[in-house]
Amino acid sequence: MALLSASPTTLNVHIEAPVEKVFAFWADPANWKTYGSPGMQDVELKEVVVTPEGVGTIHRWVMKVAGIPYELTGRFTEFTKDRRIVDEYEGHLMGKFIYRFAPEGSGMKFTIEHDPGPIAAVPVLGVYLEDQELKTHIKALELLKAHLEA
Repeated sequence: MALLSASPTTLNVHIEAPVEKVFAFWADPANWKTYGSPGMQDVELKEVVVTPEGVGTIHRWVMKVAGIPYELTGRFTEFTKDRRIVDEYEGHLMGKFIYRFAPEGSGMKFTIEHDPGPIAAVPVLGVYLEDQELKTHIKALELLKAHLEA
């Protein structure tokens, strides 16, 4: 099967909260379904194992795209407390997220860098997923900001 790669994206948001609060929230993938992210509505969290050191934390998900279930496993491969998490995925859809946390003014800047990596070689699916990912991440950052500033 041929693979194609969607374009990497970088998004960020200023959150009026301490870096430590945002990092602690994000370091536990079980929290990701709690703030109403539109990307999590059709996603089932199957397992989360948070390691004390952060590296090796895993999270398993099942998501449906056009009614077809896809299994994903994310693993934190880098973890620098209050600064950076690298989350690499394997399964039907692969890719990597880099989450950055930095002080900014009276709050902090949360940055998501997403490299979707190779995806199923169905061009329509690739274009659809890339477009949906970007829209979902933008809305998710707005909702995360509201949740953590409350």
